Amino acid sequence: MSRKLKDFNWCLVQIILVGIFAIPFISFIVPSGMFFPFITGKNFLFRVIVEVILGAWIILVYFDEKYRPKLSFITVAVAFFIIVVGIADVLGVNFDKSFWSNYERMEGYITILHLGAYFLVLSSVLNTQKRWDRLFHIMIIVSVLLGFFGIAEILKSDFQVDRLASTLGNAIYLAVFMLVHMFLTAYLLFRDRIKHWNWRHYLYIVAILIQFINLYYTATRGTLLGLIGGVLLISLLLLFFEKENIAVRNTAACILVGVIVSVGAFITFKDAEFVKTSPTLNRFATMSLSDGTVKVRFLVWDMAYQGFLERPVFGWGQGNFGVVFSKYYNPELYSAEPWFDRAHNVFFDWLIAAGIVGLLSYLSIFAAAFYLLWKRKKEEVLSVVSKTIFTGLLAAYFFHNIFVFDNLISYILFFLVISYIHFLDSEPNSHSVVKKIDCAMKNIYSKLFSKTQPQNNNAMQILPAFVLLLTLLCAYKVNYNPYMQNRTLINTIREPKEYQKNLDLFKKTLAYNSYGDGETRERLLIQAITINNDKDVDPTLKSRYQDFAVTEIKKQIKKSPGEARYPLLASSVFTSAGRMDEAKKIIELARTMSPHKQSVLSGLGSVYLNTGQYEQALEIYREAYELAPSNNQALIWYALAALYADKEDIAKELLAPIYGTHLIPNPLFINFYAQQKKFDIVEILLLKSIQNEPNQPQHRFQLASVYVELDKKDMALEVLNQAGIDFPSLKKQADFYVEGINSGEIKIPKN
Repeated sequence: MSRKLKDFNWCLVQIILVGIFAIPFISFIVPSGMFFPFITGKNFLFRVIVEVILGAWIILVYFDEKYRPKLSFITVAVAFFIIVVGIADVLGVNFDKSFWSNYERMEGYITILHLGAYFLVLSSVLNTQKRWDRLFHIMIIVSVLLGFFGIAEILKSDFQVDRLASTLGNAIYLAVFMLVHMFLTAYLLFRDRIKHWNWRHYLYIVAILIQFINLYYTATRGTLLGLIGGVLLISLLLLFFEKENIAVRNTAACILVGVIVSVGAFITFKDAEFVKTSPTLNRFATMSLSDGTVKVRFLVWDMAYQGFLERPVFGWGQGNFGVVFSKYYNPELYSAEPWFDRAHNVFFDWLIAAGIVGLLSYLSIFAAAFYLLWKRKKEEVLSVVSKTIFTGLLAAYFFHNIFVFDNLISYILFFLVISYIHFLDSEPNSHSVVKKIDCAMKNIYSKLFSKTQPQNNNAMQILPAFVLLLTLLCAYKVNYNPYMQNRTLINTIREPKEYQKNLDLFKKTLAYNSYGDGETRERLLIQAITINNDKDVDPTLKSRYQDFAVTEIKKQIKKSPGEARYPLLASSVFTSAGRMDEAKKIIELARTMSPHKQSVLSGLGSVYLNTGQYEQALEIYREAYELAPSNNQALIWYALAALYADKEDIAKELLAPIYGTHLIPNPLFINFYAQQKKFDIVEILLLKSIQNEPNQPQHRFQLASVYVELDKKDMALEVLNQAGIDFPSLKKQADFYVEGINSGEIKIPKN
């Protein structure tokens, strides 16, 4: 190899290393000018870095055989996983979404491909322990800096949130980040037998403390339990497998006893005041199978299981849990968030995304990692302590994934850890099978490259230029339109009252034709509904918004078959615009997609109420109520529909056992009786409302309006004067109405 080629290869290696060492720092990226800033900025930067280092690596492996990939069981498992997920996405119900995902998640097959490339480059270029140590230390520095940000946030006098999220934007994401870094730091601390403590050991301990403090304040129960389980597993493994170092065995025994005693003490004192006042400890103390979050998880997992049974082999494709959620929606979820796009369990998520084959391919990565850690070797690369730490890390991460879903940061950390385990297995001390595979791979490389690689400077000029062009083209195609669409979308919501300007921005945003179209159309619908309800907006502009919103949402419904969310949103636009026939038609479509979702039934019932079809509305609201009788909102709407249908006995039967009467101070009922001109009942309900909500001034003004209708002028004036005293900021408004009543020129608005 010529000197010039060596220098060229050295430059390529440095480019790759700079990219690899830069990736941990994306944890700090939170661009203010982007939609979903905690997600999108990190993902775009990660993709660009991976594309650059992959391009440099492709050139490098052509010229230098020592950077060509080596096989291990992990390599095979990762390749199997990527291939299976690709097949599942192609066979899924919405390939476009499976491939590209959306801004809220930014996952999809495009991310899987980038992670595969990241693994490939990592496992090929970080081929010395020195380079891995350098990366590990950079990661620890990043975790400590992020930890300082978290501690600074905790120490703020106005720190109000119960769960720390820092620059990752989600407590769960920060929790797994700190979890993995705790184990990696412990690995560096204990991988060699400590004969004499020095400054580095103390710094490792400080780093672990900072990481733990941040993990603790995330109050993420699954991750903290994973940490406890990982530590217990490490202790047990050391007790069984550490034969030489008695001190290590004794330490493991002490840790095991300490953890057991600590857990026992917590159970004993879980009702103590210090536990109740701690957000983290209280979340553990109140944890049970009947706990709201736990109950929701079980319901969603059951829905995921039903979806798996329908498509068991390759699943539905990534990003399509919304279809399963709509189809198998459990009405008992009425009190939870309205839409789930994940099962909040990685294993159920893969069952839905790629079926049983996909889940097995994902689990095969863990199996390969555990096997390579513990298989017998002639000369051990890892000490027993190091093996147990990595085993504890993978076990803790595995347990954490039972209750959450992966994200870019956790994916990066996972693929990094398995890349390191692959590196350890591909050392010269590997077993004979790997040596034979390596020899076979070298023969393949020699056949591929020996005949095609020119022995002159042409290759150093043509190949880099060609790969550079492909890299730039790939980076542009993958990132430019989505990035620009994202930046344009955020501008549409910065000035919500600039309706004409925002309409132009919406059109510009959708013109990029990228995977942000769905989120853009959602925002467009929300804006259209806002405009429809704004009496000051020009009717022509309203019409343009409606037509554009309707056109776009129809495209999205066609693009997202089976997701009830979009037709339900569309029905809101039609309803707000008074286009009831279209609203009914499209919400019936949503009903076919999600027959048991109360919000869909409620939307259809609302259409019937607005069009005077009270019997039909009553039947729909009855159905929604009977799906989950504990749903108080469904009960209210059912009773209201009964009143509209002139069946007061049903309303009494529903409301009296709970409220003692069917005359409840609910705005819906107040409006109903006001429409019926039953102002004596409205007076009673408003007096109850004032008693229940004395700090809500609108009740006072409504009551004054009712007194005017009842020809109780003095009482109206008394209410208004008192409102001016109780709410000084509204005194001018109250005085205006007082003057109007006295002069007889105006009446108090009824709404």
